[in-house]
Formats: sequence, structure tokens, C-alpha cells
Amino acid sequence: EKVSTIPNFQKTRGALRLLARVVRGLWAERPPDTWMIHPHHIDLSDEDTANDLTSRLARAVFKQVIEADIVNPMAGAKAHAALVDDRLTAAGKPALAARTAAVVFLHSLVQGVAAGIRPTEAKLAVYTPGDDLGLIEKQTEALLEQAFFLHFDGARYLFSTEPSLNSVINQERDLVGRAAAKGELDRRIRTIWKKGAFAPVFFPAEPSDVDDALDQPRLVVLHYDAVVVNEKKGSLPPPPPQLIGRLFERAGTADGFRSYRNNLVFLAADESGVDHAVGEARRYLAVSRIIGDVQRLSQYSKEQQKRLKELAKQAELTLRVAITRLYRRLFYPDAAASARDHRLSRFSLPAQDQGDVDRDQTQVVLRALREIGKVRTADDRGVAPAYARQKAWPANADRITARRLRKEFCSRVGLPILLDVNLLKETIRLGIKAGQWLYFDPQKQCAYSAESPTSPLVEITDEVELILPEAAEGVPVCGKAVPEEETAAPAACPVCGNPQDACICAGKAVAAQGRIEGSGSPARAFQRVADLAQDRDIDRLAGLEVSAGGADREFGRDLQAMALAVPQLPRADVRVTVKGAFDLPGGDRLSLEFEGAWQRYRQINDAVLKAAKDASAGSGRITVHLDFPSPVDPVGSEIGSIRDTFTRIDPGEVSVTAVPPPESS
Repeated sequence: EKVSTIPNFQKTRGALRLLARVVRGLWAERPPDTWMIHPHHIDLSDEDTANDLTSRLARAVFKQVIEADIVNPMAGAKAHAALVDDRLTAAGKPALAARTAAVVFLHSLVQGVAAGIRPTEAKLAVYTPGDDLGLIEKQTEALLEQAFFLHFDGARYLFSTEPSLNSVINQERDLVGRAAAKGELDRRIRTIWKKGAFAPVFFPAEPSDVDDALDQPRLVVLHYDAVVVNEKKGSLPPPPPQLIGRLFERAGTADGFRSYRNNLVFLAADESGVDHAVGEARRYLAVSRIIGDVQRLSQYSKEQQKRLKELAKQAELTLRVAITRLYRRLFYPDAAASARDHRLSRFSLPAQDQGDVDRDQTQVVLRALREIGKVRTADDRGVAPAYARQKAWPANADRITARRLRKEFCSRVGLPILLDVNLLKETIRLGIKAGQWLYFDPQKQCAYSAESPTSPLVEITDEVELILPEAAEGVPVCGKAVPEEETAAPAACPVCGNPQDACICAGKAVAAQGRIEGSGSPARAFQRVADLAQDRDIDRLAGLEVSAGGADREFGRDLQAMALAVPQLPRADVRVTVKGAFDLPGGDRLSLEFEGAWQRYRQINDAVLKAAKDASAGSGRITVHLDFPSPVDPVGSEIGSIRDTFTRIDPGEVSVTAVPPPESS
């Protein structure tokens, strides 16, 4: 059926003449392991045979296909199939690529939809007893990479008189140097691991390149030319590379000991993946050069131009996958690891395919570390206070600062890495209630204990102290009842005027006031709100207002601080109210009044800040209103996160107003 579609081919005479040549050739050569006559036994190096299948079929242009990709008649020259088979034939194995090329060529002479051959059919036509089917597939893939006229449309192999786009790209790839490819590889690596739960540090060479910092844990990505890991199946893994050990243990230009070792994890390249990744980078640059050259691209048909652009996208994704498979060796602090391994354990990240490769590979590292229990995120349970006291509390210390406890978590390799400081705050708060320690508030000059009626909004500073109960004798306890002889006259109810223990308002005088207010520095204002909420038995807040204002530069600072704070706040419906005025150069005056959604205010924020910067004088006030999706705990993580944000940005003195749900007022 296929032969009938070839013009000028005499089905009977032509087939018999071709068969006679094949039989004569096989009888003369008598190649070993020839059990039957296969299509690949047609000798395309024979001039008469080649002419019968090209010129006599009005397919003279196919002669160049034979000479370039199947068999080259010139002495000393090799076609692409022979080049692919060199290593096999040198080892005494059959020329599988040449066999495949001959089979595909014969099927390419056919016209119409029947042209070409499916991969399974090609393997069947090439296979003889004793052959390795996997090796046939490998040689076919290599031939497809190198052959100049061989195409694959996803279903069939086909020789065409038009150059294969793969071969065009491969020729261009040979012009891309390894240095250029590695430069592109380095650039890509820097974009794949993004800052998030970890702060990436790329390609450090010295301990001073990795900060010994308390703030955010570091993901140290080693350069593949500096550090590679070669782990062989069935053998013990080698110690971590020397550079990783040095970076883990040393810090600074003086090469001193690193304090916060538990704040580092390392990602190293697998030796077996380096050449592949460099090769994919060369291919990506090659196809990018072709589609980036307008004049060169115009030489191809519209269909080929479209295909080249698709190949460019595919090459970019393939390069990304190659990089993720290159960087699979993860090292993390572990007290159970040996001293030989620098107290570092290892984990092999799962290989990713094109369909599931993450845009941000930092998330892959995070998932792996969560899986082995090394990190805790905001979504995880906090550390039990008893565990923290047993594992993190310094020996023989009766009292430590809250910041010191955080330092211990960042330095002791047997502890989990806390990716959210609110986890430590929650541990401290629960430890107060459990009687593990007291929390000394330097502003109030008293300590919160299990006996205190209220809980503090925990701060991680060098001023706040945690005191063991056995060492807390003489320390005043916040909210603890004063002995009777020292008790002052009871306060009167502001509504009925009676003492509070005889109030006829049923204790609702304070609640009737509804909103809770505090002012001062952010930490002080939020703590005041928390204390009042507990005093008034308000355990839920529906909303919050934070307001700041002043004159001249102070107002400008407040506007900028609020603009920086809002994007960092927990999820809530945010509205903004601004009232103020600026005196501008030239006698101009700008009056500002806005009330509406944050998204709308953000559109004019830059203009407002520029006016504040240029103003000779000004004054006003800005208020941020937050309505929570569901009521929050006055001393919970949401309010703590808001407090920390404003404390870090420090707009100066603020007013904080908390709004209970309707049923609380």
C-alpha cells in the first residue's frame, strides 16, 4: 500500500530489482546474525541503489539526505548516522543508528499521510534477536539530535529535504561556549530560588559571604563549579564538601566561629547533572539567538518560525527542570549527625518533571524540611514551653532575655528552625500560663506569671526578661492582688457613682464605652489595648484603628510609615482616612482629605509623599482602619503581628483603638 503512493516506482519490476540487489549483497557479505531480510539491509551506499530510490523516482534532492545523514560516499567522510554509531561499532556492536536511518528513509519516500514511520514500527524493523531495545531507542534519539534532515512530529519519524530545526539549533549550540552557557545558568539559578521563608545566598566563596545573622534563616546555594556531591548507590555517603563545613562553622572576615549555625541550610549540585544543565543552557541560548535575529528568522517559513518559538519556550522550561534536578542535595543542621559530618545531615530533594516544577524552588526546600521536622512555619504548632525550657534554656541561668531565647533557637542545631517569630512568642506566652517562667515587662516594672489575670503582648527584645519561678522571689507580679492593708479606696463606677463592688450597672459601665483605646509608642499602645481587653473580659476584636499625626516632617514620616505598614498587615478589609495640609514652594498650598479603601489611596500615595517631601510646612493625621474577616484574639498572633509591624517601622507616637464585635459592646 505504501509503495503504491510513490510516483514512477514500478511496484513489481522495481521491487524485484531492489530485492535482487539486497539478496546479492547479503550473499556476498554474509553478515552474522542475519536471520531475515530487513529494510535496513538495502545498501544506500551503493550508487545504483541510491539512484533507483532518488533520481529514477524524480527525487534527486533526496540524494543529499542520504549523503548527509545516512551514508557518505566520500572517502574519510562520515554521515551523521555513522558518527552516532562510532562508539557502538568500535565496541563490536551493530550500527543501530544507521539501521534506523535507512528504515526511516525508505518510509519517507512515500507520499501523503502514510509518509514516515512510527517509533514502534521503526524499532520492529531494526530489531534482530539479541538486540537491546533500550539501546535502539537511545541511538534513535541521538540520531534525531544530530541528523540534518530527520524530523519527528510527535508521531512519526520522517526524512525531508528541508533542514530539521533540531539540527539547525544543534549547529548553533555548537557555537555557544561553555562560559556563556554557565553565565546564563548562573543567572537562571539566581531567579529560581526566591526570598521568602529563607533568604537565598548565592555562590559564597568565604564565610564572610554568609552573614551570621539572627533575623531570617539563610538558604546557601553553592556554585556547581565550587561544590558538587557525588553519591553512589550502595556505598556510604561521603562527608559534606569542605566548603560547606567551613561556611557552617566559621563566619566573618576574621574566620571566627559562627554563632547562629541553626539559621543555615545548604543546597549543593549533584555532580552527574552539571554537564546536562550546561548543555541545556547552550541549547536555550542557541534557539534564543535564532529567534532573536529577525533577518535570520525571516529565512524560515511561517510554520517553522512558529515552531522555533515553541522550541524556545520548551528549551527555557527544560533548562529550568535541568537546574532543579541539578540542585537536589540539601544539607541541614542536625545534632544527631556526626562530628565528621560537621553536625549536618543530608536529604535528596525529589526530582521534578516539566509538569510539576515549582516557580519558586524555595518552596520545595521548605516542604522537604517540614517533612523531616526541621522547620516550623506559621501554619505549624509552636514549640512546647517545657521542651523549650529543657532544650533551649541556657544551663545554670535563672533569667534570660527573650532575645537570648531566640538566639538559642538560632544556634543550637538540635532545635527546629522557627520561620515565624510569632511561634516563639506563642511559646513564651504559653510558658507563662504553664508556670515555666515569668515574663518581666521593663515598662511596667513587673512580671507576668500564671497568677496574672492578663497576658502580655510578647516582645522579643533585650529588655524583656524571662525568669524561672524559683528565682522570682521579690519580683512584683503584674495584676496580682495587693495585700489588704495596702489596698487603696475602691474605684467608683463612672456611670452610677457607686464603688465597683456595689455597682448597680451590673458591670456594664465599662462595656458600654465599647471601644478600647491606647496611645504612646506602638508597643505601649498595643499593650494598653490588650490589658484593657482582658480587664473588660473582651476576648474578641472585630476591628482595629491605628492613627498617627503631627506637624511638618513628623506628618510626612507618619504618611510614609503607614504606607509601608499596610502591605505587611494580616488579611483584613483596610480603609484609610487622611486629613492634612502642606505649604508648598511658591506660596502654593495643598489641602488633603481622603476617606476610602486602601487600594484607592495607594494610587495617590506617591504623589502625597512627594508633596510632603517638598513642603516647607504641613500638618495632619492618618488613620488606618482594619476590619477583620472574623473576630480575633486581643492577645493572639494577628494583633501581635500588627504590633510588631508598627514597632519595626516606628511611626513614633500612635493611637490604637480596638473595636469589639457588636455582641461585646
